[in-house]
Amino acid sequence: MKKKRSFFGKQFKKIMLEKDINQRELADRLGITKAMITNWISGVRNPSLDSIKKISSVLDIDYNYFIENSDLFFTAPFIISSVPFISHEKPE
Repeated sequence: MKKKRSFFGKQFKKIMLEKDINQRELADRLGITKAMITNWISGVRNPSLDSIKKISSVLDIDYNYFIENSDLFFTAPFIISSVPFISHEKPE
């Protein structure tokens, strides 16, 4: 069964088209494989936060675009586990 493309994948592909950059060129500029770009676009894998920062820099877009408008937060446990828990209860 084919996995549904994530919001990130759709937006990532859209920005690549707008910036007129293909998967091979972007992969070369990021120092990764074209297969990794394909996996991100198709939703097979999600990029790390460091990768998102690099993508944003290479594509000259705001880093927060991917973070604030994405489903990555809900699909990447490593991101969720890195967010500190804040309790609103008074300490005893």
